[in-house]
Amino acid sequence: GHLVPSDEITVYYSCEPAGDYLDSVIRAHTDFILATTKAPLKTYPVPKGSGVIVQEKTQLKGSDLDLTIVKGAAASRAPLTGPACAYVNLQLNNKEQEGVVLLENPKGDICLDMAKLRQVCASLFGLNNTKLCVFNGKTELTGKCDLLSLNGKTLSVTSGSSPSDSSPNSDSLVCPYVNLRLANCQPAECQSGDVGTLLLVNPVGHDCLTHNALLSETAKLFGLRGRRLKLYLDDLLTQEMPAEWSVKTLDRKTVYVGVVPTTAEA
Repeated sequence: GHLVPSDEITVYYSCEPAGDYLDSVIRAHTDFILATTKAPLKTYPVPKGSGVIVQEKTQLKGSDLDLTIVKGAAASRAPLTGPACAYVNLQLNNKEQEGVVLLENPKGDICLDMAKLRQVCASLFGLNNTKLCVFNGKTELTGKCDLLSLNGKTLSVTSGSSPSDSSPNSDSLVCPYVNLRLANCQPAECQSGDVGTLLLVNPVGHDCLTHNALLSETAKLFGLRGRRLKLYLDDLLTQEMPAEWSVKTLDRKTVYVGVVPTTAEA
């Protein structure tokens, strides 16, 4: 078939014997291949019903390489209509301060337990030497609580006493946020999620992240410290977010993260 650069494709490959030189090179340089081809790279099998454009077998570096290019992106990713990650809103000592804690980030990774939630609350509200209690309504949360089941709820955080009244649940996060999606690379440092959420202000009333801080937090989030990242407004990475833009304009939007290939990869 005839391809033009704007066509969405997915590349599937099989490399035999697995684990040999060529297979390990492909796995080690997936980031670079994605950045170069601008197309998802997947291992066989090719899903049934795929629109195959071309299939080719070749021998390379002592391995059998089987490549198939199919029409369309591998997974049509639905646009995010809310925060990508589970979250809870927090009210400290009957609305003295408000903030948000993400219960997972990236999505599916680094899920909080109760002990970690208390630590994050203490750090968020500057109460590191205070024993904090967390309530859902009038019920104090204990170590056995499944936090992900509380997604979207408003919890009360108190320094010892029970809350005077239960916190009304909000329909959304009380802080502005941006969703981030990796566009041309895979997460690293044992992360597996390729979509996450960053809070632009937290707790409520504090300063907004700067552009540089947003880049730095994005790198930490996906385990890409040491890589040069750029932020884009589209998943094809054609509209880079200008550095002079106020980060506040990103509230509730999805931003696409592109990794700039290193000199060795270029």
